[in-house]
Amino acid sequence: MDSLRPGDPRRVGHYVLTGRLGAGGMGEVFFGRSRAGRPVAVKLIYPVFAHDAEFRRRFRLEVEAGRKVGGFHAAQVVDADPDAERPWMVTAFVAGPSLDRMLTEHQALPLDSVRVLGAGVAEALGAIHAAGLIHRDLKPSNILMAEDGPHVIDFGVARAIDDSGVTARSGTPGFMAPEVLLGQPLTSACDVFALGMVLAYAAGIRPFGLGLAEAIAYQVVHEEPDLSGLDPQIRDVVAACLAKEPSDRPTPATILELLADPDPHGQWLPPPLQTMITTYKPPGKPVTVVATDVARAARLLAEAEQIARALPLDEQAMAPEDRAAAIPGPPPPPASSSAHARGLDDEYDRALALAVQRARALVHVATVAARSDPAHAAQLLDEALHPSWNARIPETAGYHHILEALAWHSASEFGMLLARINPSPAQRLVADLGKIPPVIRARQHREFLDDVAPFITKVAEVVADVDIASAEELVRPMGTPARDMALAKVAMVAARTDFTRAGQIAVTVTGRPRQASDQGAWQREEAPPPSMLNDPNRAIYWKVRALTEIAVIVARAASDRSVQLPDDAERFGRTIAGQGTLRDTATASAEAAAAQTDPAHAWQLLAEAEQWARVISTSDLQNMALTSIKAAAVQIGPDHAGELLTEAEQYARAISGTPTRLGALGEVALAAARTDPVQAEQVIGSLPADAPERAEVAMVAALTDPACGERIAAGSADRYLQALVRAVVAVRTDMADTAPLLEQAVEAAGHDPARVAEIIMVVASTDPARAEQVASTLTAGAGMTGGYWRARALAGLANVCLGNGTR
Repeated sequence: MDSLRPGDPRRVGHYVLTGRLGAGGMGEVFFGRSRAGRPVAVKLIYPVFAHDAEFRRRFRLEVEAGRKVGGFHAAQVVDADPDAERPWMVTAFVAGPSLDRMLTEHQALPLDSVRVLGAGVAEALGAIHAAGLIHRDLKPSNILMAEDGPHVIDFGVARAIDDSGVTARSGTPGFMAPEVLLGQPLTSACDVFALGMVLAYAAGIRPFGLGLAEAIAYQVVHEEPDLSGLDPQIRDVVAACLAKEPSDRPTPATILELLADPDPHGQWLPPPLQTMITTYKPPGKPVTVVATDVARAARLLAEAEQIARALPLDEQAMAPEDRAAAIPGPPPPPASSSAHARGLDDEYDRALALAVQRARALVHVATVAARSDPAHAAQLLDEALHPSWNARIPETAGYHHILEALAWHSASEFGMLLARINPSPAQRLVADLGKIPPVIRARQHREFLDDVAPFITKVAEVVADVDIASAEELVRPMGTPARDMALAKVAMVAARTDFTRAGQIAVTVTGRPRQASDQGAWQREEAPPPSMLNDPNRAIYWKVRALTEIAVIVARAASDRSVQLPDDAERFGRTIAGQGTLRDTATASAEAAAAQTDPAHAWQLLAEAEQWARVISTSDLQNMALTSIKAAAVQIGPDHAGELLTEAEQYARAISGTPTRLGALGEVALAAARTDPVQAEQVIGSLPADAPERAEVAMVAALTDPACGERIAAGSADRYLQALVRAVVAVRTDMADTAPLLEQAVEAAGHDPARVAEIIMVVASTDPARAEQVASTLTAGAGMTGGYWRARALAGLANVCLGNGTR
């Protein structure tokens, strides 16, 4: 189960939502509780279908029929509102893993368990068919394995038997009956065929072999299944279910008689599998940090501010052992604020490193302080930008260099701070950002410079959080590839608060807009202008990346994704604690943005991106583009994740350049980690043990499948990563085991204060007191580095105590 995203609803009808169970082609499924506290699964239909009168009619029929489904093995419909602005349906929550998940970990079930599985699913199908429904997508992932037997779920593609849409195609490759593949009229017998496939899979047999979906479909239609590996006790039943002619297949009632439970009083699964079920108990009420602990937050923030202000600006005032940790400080940004590049002396270079580190700490503290006292936050920012310089240092130059460093190294905090403080100082700083040398050079020469374009993009992201129009003006003079990607980033920021504006910016990435006469759809009137470079293939590649990123935002498939790059110890901070790096917009703004979701348009954008990708004549660039498109499609359409991930992996492995190929495979693994951690494990396993992509994949997988996340981390060469993943799993699943695992993580972190700060944020979302205890190990007097990280950690804890650490 995943945490709720910023734009997700917190309540549907009388049901309080606390987590995400999944998403499909028509809607999203949330975990919730009734007013009496009973756990339920709530399916909320996408807005795009809510405006379709025919869809509402069919949904109403489905709900009415679903309410009639009885029996013990089908998740019953307990409530619904087909007439709501976004139609919804509530079913009983079943505590247990899917059969698919169980088979992934244990390969096959014993014979007696297969018989009980078949009898339970047959009973469920009998109840479904008696209610006038055909399930039409029976498969292992739609069967939950609970303590009282199997439960059939997901009536998302079910239709009333007498409905005119019954001949519409649906289902999953490998489980579709011959008549479904041939486009013939459907009957309830197609569910019986799928049950035969499910039983064979559960026994460890693939009746039509392995391979591409097309090859298996051919076998299903034209060849007989190979059931030689099945136990004779169930072979005849499976063979009858897999008959080519629907009329030759047995009814669910007949199957139930043939597969009666041989021992109705015993456990239906062996102990290891029964233990697996017990780990899927309904989650308790979400862990929350006391949002009213203002006193703790104020104390932590005051201490963080004191430490940040005390960070030294004069190297001579530092102990000799501390100077090595303090100098040279963070590297200057490309383009760059290097003192030597500007002809200044070494003293300035070293003083600037100290001032930048102190400024970054103050900005981090000010970002939290701005939540309750914007005026004080503005004072802290002013102090960060105007330190007490040595008399030999020109103050104006120092101000511009610190401003540049903040925009480059702390773009996320800087953007949030500018968004929170009073408009006047924010607008003044935005204007000053446009005057720093890298920006001026790019605007004057209209060139794509590798050392300038990334910086301009970052500045635009910061500016967009305050003034989207100014951000556009900042990047438009850039060369075509850089401009397109920068505009895409600006659109991603805009999409969080102004979906319409984001769409208008998206149009400019691909060409001139033209309003269609019917639905106001975005269309391209003419081809975009040619690249200013000699390599149009690279220009097209960046257009493709821009379109895929905007498509994900349009679908809100990853509304918790940050536009900003991770900063220092924030590699996993957002993943673990659910903290965003953009400003915390008001709930009303988030709900307004969510209400404008448009999955259909997201697919349209991806289709257009793929058309552009096919134009690229450079093989590696084309494969890189197609990899990104398929990875994005997984987030928008998780129901087809397996097929899409396979395609993405094929494109990634076709890239000839080793570093680029490994990076693309990391992108595929990360997409898989959100929907299929086991597949992510397989992909990431082909990367070197020290591949940086392995860390983030392990963290994301751990939140979906803890055991899988731990296995991915175990394959890494980083002992600290292994310890951190174990600690994260403990924090999320079993608080009793957290303390010793956190100690292991702290030990593995060694004396790296950035890593210790990372551990603090892992603990902060559930145990602020324990996190504060870990923070005490970062000694404030241990030089600039230790002081910097302690200030940041304490400010982060204060932020959590103010209610921003959990969702």
